[in-house]
Amino acid sequence: MNLELHIGAGFAISSCAIMSLPSPKYPLDDACSTIFNNTLFSFSTEAFQSLELVQNAQWKQLPGPGVAVKGGVCVKVTPSNDTKSDALFIVGGTSNSSDYEGLARWTFADGGKWDMVHPTVPVTQNRLYHGAVYLNSSDAILVYAGTQDGSMQPSSQTFTIQAAEPYDVLAYQAIVCIHPKSLMRFILPQVMAPRSEL
Repeated sequence: MNLELHIGAGFAISSCAIMSLPSPKYPLDDACSTIFNNTLFSFSTEAFQSLELVQNAQWKQLPGPGVAVKGGVCVKVTPSNDTKSDALFIVGGTSNSSDYEGLARWTFADGGKWDMVHPTVPVTQNRLYHGAVYLNSSDAILVYAGTQDGSMQPSSQTFTIQAAEPYDVLAYQAIVCIHPKSLMRFILPQVMAPRSEL
């Protein structure tokens, strides 16, 4: 199939082939995603899947964390001095398992593996409608807004969680309360973010 590309006045019309996109086994509805080493990783309640970003690649189903999580946020953690600790964290969300305290970590090294993470204070357990991002300079995950009772309402709750043991939690007082529907204007997704300090 060819696509006619109209670049603008005074330019010739060119055409290029369209590559068909592979369909994942499980839909990506309500999934969070990140890119690591030219591979897209997508996490949802139904499955954890990956797609290498090369021509003719197919989706792969990866092992899940052992518990179903809904409403979690994907955060790629890339410490500047320890590439073996590069990981995908699922931050927050609800689960039917009491073992899930709102943090699960997929370590990319050696083919990948899941670990349940237990922060010193369970600020991520059952947290919904929040944002999260990795702070490279302090090797910490910033969690902003959200609630732990399932209600969708404005919140200024702000925490940092160290991305390594003992996963210390610090709380901060924020001035602005953000409604969940406006949250993504302030904390941007990391899907295309390079390894850098904020």
